[in-house]
Amino acid sequence: MAGRALCAAVAAVLAVELALELVDARERDRAAARVAPTYSRALFTSGGDRISPDDGILRLRLTPFRGVAAEPGLVGPPLTTSSLGFRGSEIGPKRPDRFRVLLSGGSTAFGSGLASDDSTLAVQLERRLPSVEVIDVALDAYTSGHELATLVFAGMDLAPDAVVSLGGWNDFYQLRVGHDVPEYEEQIERQLVRSARAADPNVLRRWPWGAIETFLPAIARRLGVRDSIAPRGGDATLVPDPDRSAAAYVANVSRMARISAAMGAGFLVVIQPDRCEMDARIGAAERDGCLRAFSERYTRFRELATSALRDAGVRVVDLGDGEAELPATLFTDPVHLTAEGYRRLAELLAPRVRELADPVRRAQAADSGPSEAGAPRP
Repeated sequence: MAGRALCAAVAAVLAVELALELVDARERDRAAARVAPTYSRALFTSGGDRISPDDGILRLRLTPFRGVAAEPGLVGPPLTTSSLGFRGSEIGPKRPDRFRVLLSGGSTAFGSGLASDDSTLAVQLERRLPSVEVIDVALDAYTSGHELATLVFAGMDLAPDAVVSLGGWNDFYQLRVGHDVPEYEEQIERQLVRSARAADPNVLRRWPWGAIETFLPAIARRLGVRDSIAPRGGDATLVPDPDRSAAAYVANVSRMARISAAMGAGFLVVIQPDRCEMDARIGAAERDGCLRAFSERYTRFRELATSALRDAGVRVVDLGDGEAELPATLFTDPVHLTAEGYRRLAELLAPRVRELADPVRRAQAADSGPSEAGAPRP
């Protein structure tokens, strides 16, 4: 009798788990197909084995030195990647009659959320500057550290004439109090936690919660059973530290500037704005708190970074300083732009890129050169 009751209980639990998994599967399919405001993402090993639970439009591969890179050979819409894993069509040999620019940064520079490659900043700049080739080496979630690594381990091989770094927000947002780990690194950590738990020699640590997570994941999620390393990327209670993040950002970007100068390439920093009021996830009553917790601190981050970089002789365009400000209607969320937003941004930046291509200005910039951030130029 007891055996039948146990079998019935197990069968009931399995039935509930299967029903919940069917519900979750539909939701995961919808999430995996998401385009805006940013592409759904999936994480893979360097050999192509998926690490993240679900697939996504933007497939990221673990890549030595750079952390992650986009999977080569993605075919859009909404996005295409070359055999090198950079957004856009294949990169041909460098032409002597075209000025080659590397566009570096995070999801805003990458163009995450756009319906096609044609709307990206790289393409929009090329349309306004026919003699300029723009290669998009940006990627979702990249910080200035990723940009620096990409320039050193991939970008230099492309022999750019100039490098344009569009970013700032990811450095500010990810380097928060108690949060130093990008989203994809959290996924790796959670996988390591699961593996370690499954191999733990102590049965009390292997079971019951490890078994529940492994064999009844849908029920486990609803019971709040989770890895000891919980996702931290969406926790708005973790307040950004603008001074600390600005210092790290300036150090990395200054290194990029010096590397570019050593290659004989021009360098331009574009610090992106934010529009906290465009965050659809929060209500009107919460927006004041969002503005205080993020926008005011991000303004300080921008001011600190802009001042330090200019003192070091680095060209900077601050898109949040009012003169080059983009209206909130051109944003899909606090930091990502609409297709029209990218067109407007290209109009703003095209004259600056044209200056980089001017041989007289390039010679003047080479004579002055960037210095160590915070140190006077010789």
